[in-house]
Amino acid sequence: MELIKNKSFGGERPLFGAHDVRLEDITITDGESGIKCCQNIECHHSKFYGKYPWWHVDGSLITDCYFAPESRSAIWYSDNMVMKDCTIDG
Repeated sequence: MELIKNKSFGGERPLFGAHDVRLEDITITDGESGIKCCQNIECHHSKFYGKYPWWHVDGSLITDCYFAPESRSAIWYSDNMVMKDCTIDG
């Protein structure tokens, strides 16, 4: 599994189509669909501010993450997901 750590992403679909990835301490800023059409994604200790940050993801683990009010419709059309200790304000 590829590790992406301590990075910030903005713009449209920066991690589109990612698979077999572990995300740690990342921030998705502006833009839409930061994580879309992805498979087998783990995300830990991360923050999401852009719209529609987690769409069409198959197989994910999300822990200790924050979805801000700006992250409207934070999670849609995703299967096989486990989410723990997260806050969704969006």
